[in-house]
Amino acid sequence: MPLRAYILNAFGMQPSASAQLIGPGWFNNAKYEIKGKPPDSIQDAMNLMTTQERAEQIHLMMESLLADRFKLKAHIETREMPVYELVLAKGGSKMKENPGSTKGGPHQTGTYQGCGDIDP
Repeated sequence: MPLRAYILNAFGMQPSASAQLIGPGWFNNAKYEIKGKPPDSIQDAMNLMTTQERAEQIHLMMESLLADRFKLKAHIETREMPVYELVLAKGGSKMKENPGSTKGGPHQTGTYQGCGDIDP
């Protein structure tokens, strides 16, 4: 899996937020297989946690692993990013709705808060 995917997962970012993760070019293509298992004492404690608490603990452990093994340094910042708006031209739309499609979807805004520059 590309290192980018591990970083997105560790910081709880959706794959669709991949453009918000800024770093050196190599981490887009560098693929790794990371296998990890927490010590039994931590695993026993995690078994008693709620699903949400367990997910948060896993994210923290992944962040720690990336910092330790890959010397990952990350920060979170807010940046202005370009946003594109699809508008109808004069004369209206010539497109027809797909009968099998679902309506709605994510809305984009002009700012985001995500993982900032990644320092190798």
